[in-house]
Amino acid sequence: NTPVNGNITFTSGTLTTVIPVKTTLDIDCYHKIYKDIPNIVEDMGLNNLVFFPGGWGTRSVVNIVNNPENVYCGASSIKIGDGINTASGSLNVELTGKLIENTAYRVKTKIKTTGGSFQLGILGWDAAQGDLNFVIDTKGEWMSLDTIFTTGASLGATQWMFLNNYQCTGTVAFADNWELYPAQEPVLTTSVKSVAYDPEYKTSIFNVTAANLSGSISVTGPAGITVEPTTLPAEAAGAIVGVNWNGTTPVNDFIILTSGTKTVKIPVKTVGTSNSSCFMPLYTDKPNLIPDPYLNNPALFSGWGGKGFISIANNPDSVYCGSHSGVVIGSGSMDVSLVNIIKKNTSYIARVRVMTIGGSYQFGVGGYDVIGAGADINTVIDTQGAWLPVSVEFTTGDSLRLNNQPLFINNWELTGKRAFIDNWELYEMPANALSNLNSQVAKIFVRNGKIVAEFYLIQSSKVEFTIYNVQGALISNETTIANAGKTMKELNSNIGFGVYIVKMTVNGESSYSKILR
Repeated sequence: NTPVNGNITFTSGTLTTVIPVKTTLDIDCYHKIYKDIPNIVEDMGLNNLVFFPGGWGTRSVVNIVNNPENVYCGASSIKIGDGINTASGSLNVELTGKLIENTAYRVKTKIKTTGGSFQLGILGWDAAQGDLNFVIDTKGEWMSLDTIFTTGASLGATQWMFLNNYQCTGTVAFADNWELYPAQEPVLTTSVKSVAYDPEYKTSIFNVTAANLSGSISVTGPAGITVEPTTLPAEAAGAIVGVNWNGTTPVNDFIILTSGTKTVKIPVKTVGTSNSSCFMPLYTDKPNLIPDPYLNNPALFSGWGGKGFISIANNPDSVYCGSHSGVVIGSGSMDVSLVNIIKKNTSYIARVRVMTIGGSYQFGVGGYDVIGAGADINTVIDTQGAWLPVSVEFTTGDSLRLNNQPLFINNWELTGKRAFIDNWELYEMPANALSNLNSQVAKIFVRNGKIVAEFYLIQSSKVEFTIYNVQGALISNETTIANAGKTMKELNSNIGFGVYIVKMTVNGESSYSKILR
């Protein structure tokens, strides 16, 4: 009760140590969202790091004595990041065992960022999804980050909430007044933000979570779209709505969910052009083993981190073909599980079309041989904003890694910021039918004004290099015979400044790289 602004003093003989001590009230700057519900964040005033285990990097408590300008409310706040580097700190709240499936939660915190953006994220909120991230840049001012999220039908193995600058631009942030509760206001959320269809994809489902509504939920679709059911209960917890496009009526409208004054609109759009108009498969006489080559159904893909799907309804400029494309955002991986798809002692070739931004990603396969379980085969590609095909070839061993045989696209230990994905293929090949290029070690780069290829051959083979400019004009073509093993080849042509496409062909199979000088 007594205001204090003084010192605690320790004295022994002539030795003295002084600890400044100060008190303050938070009644004017901290008001709980819900007064009668416990805050899941135990230390809502961010006073003690002991309540925030499991974080990483630089984190420290600052207070009104040593750093008053960076405390929003009360006695303390927590500093995140080292003030120099991005990805330099994360403040985590353990949520394992505290979240419930198909439940809406409201999270709010005060945050002050310097030098760029930070993110509030939820890990394990949905076992089928990557982290849920909300990015904020307050430009040195205290601001509120206040949002609602809904957990999935099943949670991840562990759940965390975090504030950090991983894959962000900020270097230091201060956080205060952190709250998390089951939402009490009317909530009506859907598992999709938009839906889209094409001639090969006409039917889908989405989940609805609702709470605290005044009445049942009506679901309506525009002409050409049917929805089932058309009415849902007010307390829906992951209720399933089926959607069907008739395949002929062009649609660019909304599916609408309404309960009282609460309304949610889901954009829905269709494209009448078949995927085959922009997809030329590697083989027409072999079955494509990828269950969903056009990347329409998220349920058929796995992975980790920042991965998702875009559509012509929400991001038309980044969809290569049909109604959908996949996307890996920052650090993440889009995977196709090959469990029960690939066989032992069999050769395969996989291809996918990729557009990378901000650096390189890799297309690879793991778990194809228990003996080599730790050594994925992959091809690295940096398309610099262009859609290009990338291939990987592999032969399975005597035994496969149990329950973990991914065909993946990610930027693990690479530089890429974003990758868009479409037209995924996988074919079984006859024995010894694959080209001799081992994609595990294959890269193209520029050194001293010349293009250099570094690659690995399984056996001695003829290798052809064709260089085009960005307009498609042929610059040069040359062939070499390379021995088995690793080879570094400097091509003869001097190139000027600009963008070039390099085609590398071994035994009739080609891969492409885009380079910039």
